[in-house]
Amino acid sequence: MSSFHDQLLKDNQAVFFNPDEFAQTIKWNGYDIIVTDETPSEVTQFTHGIEQCTVIYRIPKIALTKPRSNERVDINGELWLVKSVQEQLSDYVVRLERYDD
Repeated sequence: MSSFHDQLLKDNQAVFFNPDEFAQTIKWNGYDIIVTDETPSEVTQFTHGIEQCTVIYRIPKIALTKPRSNERVDINGELWLVKSVQEQLSDYVVRLERYDD
């Protein structure tokens, strides 16, 4: 019998990283990875005609090596800057930003 902790990890993968439930597939530096978008709807900011875009992705640790703050990544053909990375039990919560004019 598996432990409660093991069961939580399985449920996390089966539900939150399931593209038929909450997850989506993105291209991260050319590789397909499954993420859960946790971006709040009120995150976009406008300053002097420039729009600051922010996304927050929850990414399973098995999908990639831990991103580093200030690392530039290509997501679906757009360049983003990693602003922060929080390491959770089985995944990373990654905040990324970019600017549009």
